[in-house]
Amino acid sequence: MHIDKYKQEDGSFVDSEGCHHDDAESFLQCHVLGFCGCGLPEDSLRYVRDCLRHVANLQLVHEKKSTHKKGDEWDVAYQAWDKAGKELMGKAEYFTRYVLDQKELTEHGGSVGGAWLSTKGKELLEDLDALLSNVRTERAEAK
Repeated sequence: MHIDKYKQEDGSFVDSEGCHHDDAESFLQCHVLGFCGCGLPEDSLRYVRDCLRHVANLQLVHEKKSTHKKGDEWDVAYQAWDKAGKELMGKAEYFTRYVLDQKELTEHGGSVGGAWLSTKGKELLEDLDALLSNVRTERAEAK
């Protein structure tokens, strides 16, 4: 994981300001995203991961061939991508996009709706995939 450079021998994390975090979840939730650690941080991290993945998937749309006509390969892919984003983010779609931009996880040209992942966003997505995969594995082993 990209955050392993902050990991201590005991499995905790110490951020660049010297603050101690018990685990990767609290490091990502509190230090990287700047959120508090109460409530449902795992759900929050899953949502951020899913939104980052959605933003990354726009690149797949742009790889489709376009004839600049409604119903072409690009248009169909874009409409499916757009619908998936609206289902994922709901009424908070643009709020979510603004937060991702403010946290420098995305970059954009003319519109935040067409943003792409920054290097920081790509690294966070990889870290969240690894963390949440480990959570799933640990739960399966506990059963």
